[in-house]
Amino acid sequence: MIKKWIRSCWPYFMALGDFAVFLILGMVIYWIFSILSDNTTLVNEKRTITIGLVGLTLSIATVYLTTVRPFFRKPRLAIEFNIQWSEATADNDSGSWFFRIRIENYGLTRSEKCIGRLIDVWTKEGKQITKFDPLTLYWSRQSEVEIENKKTNTFKPIDIQGYNDFDFLDLAQVKNKTLFLRVVIPPNTPLKQEQEDSPSPGNLPILKLPGTYYARIGLYAGEVFLSPFIVKILCTDISNPIPSEYSPCELKLVRKIPRQ
Repeated sequence: MIKKWIRSCWPYFMALGDFAVFLILGMVIYWIFSILSDNTTLVNEKRTITIGLVGLTLSIATVYLTTVRPFFRKPRLAIEFNIQWSEATADNDSGSWFFRIRIENYGLTRSEKCIGRLIDVWTKEGKQITKFDPLTLYWSRQSEVEIENKKTNTFKPIDIQGYNDFDFLDLAQVKNKTLFLRVVIPPNTPLKQEQEDSPSPGNLPILKLPGTYYARIGLYAGEVFLSPFIVKILCTDISNPIPSEYSPCELKLVRKIPRQ
């Protein structure tokens, strides 16, 4: 709750900082005029004090405008989980649940060319599913589509504006009792073929259900990034068809992956 309040109030903190700095500069200018208009102060003393105050003013303004202000205005990213039901988009199709990570930029400048990465996937027993090398994740409304019998990938990095703008990074989709990880598969480089008894059989980016898995996610945007974080995917109540009233899985942020 406190972190969310800080994010929502960050622009006001920045405005308050600007006001404080300009107030200090105004006070310095007032002191300079006071000294210059003081007839009891010697000319040499006026010159020395004025030069000192002008130098101090320029130093404060330079440090604030070139270092302090850009630091507090830079993009700042925060995450929350988002779970949404999506109705079927075609005849003879079924609806599905999307499990997303809400990426918010509460800084005051744009975060450019944001990319989410699935770094690795583990089972609850602490076994890594080696099929999933580091792969890029789709943003919402991006996918592989078929146009004129030709598959086209609509993935591209996105920009997230400042002042609490946000977008959704897709992590998984549950459809027809199967969990699909929403990863971008590079052309002509299929995933490793796994055995049928594997938690992820075949060469598709799927995970068996029910099950508990751990995904390590990274987010990168130019010079800004989020330290890799671990998401626990817990799916216990899987029925067919998938109900639209409640989610079959839940997401939770955890500190570590269980090891064998």
